[in-house]
Amino acid sequence: MTELYVIVAPHHVNTVTASAFRAQNNPIANTAGLLMSTNPGLQLLLVEPDDDLRYLLQTLLELSGCAVETARNYREAKVRINATPPDVIFTELFLEDAAGLGLGSRFRSLPHLENTWLVALTGHCQPGIAKDALQAGFNHYLVKPVYFPEIFEISKSVAKRRGCSLVDIGLPARYEATTLSPPSAQ
Repeated sequence: MTELYVIVAPHHVNTVTASAFRAQNNPIANTAGLLMSTNPGLQLLLVEPDDDLRYLLQTLLELSGCAVETARNYREAKVRINATPPDVIFTELFLEDAAGLGLGSRFRSLPHLENTWLVALTGHCQPGIAKDALQAGFNHYLVKPVYFPEIFEISKSVAKRRGCSLVDIGLPARYEATTLSPPSAQ
């Protein structure tokens, strides 16, 4: 398996193999960049059917120093859990093979998850559903579109309880829409 580093600096993202990184001794990475940890302490499982969102959250969480496994559905999640019980599971509530708040109790019934934090990520928001999610075994309920700083704060809280730390990659709490005006004619 090839070890990868992702180097991030303002207006610059580069993915290189570990050997290429060591060979080029990238000055951007040495000054403004962040490196993925090669020995992360927090184990996460991200269960999300949307490929783009799953990849984006995985990348951001790995940049923060987490080891992230991913799954598209409950069946894949169970396989990942049996291989490496996670510290935190972030899961969509409506998967192709399991749906709804009952997903919380299904995860809680699996072996080795008694100390795992369970976080619902969903676009479904109805009155009282957050309270129902907590009663169903979830520790948190986040409504999509989720903002990465919310996910990061939950991960950081669990990491602190586990005796490890994460890297804040500095994303804003909210993304503001900006109206761009055409350049004025001179």
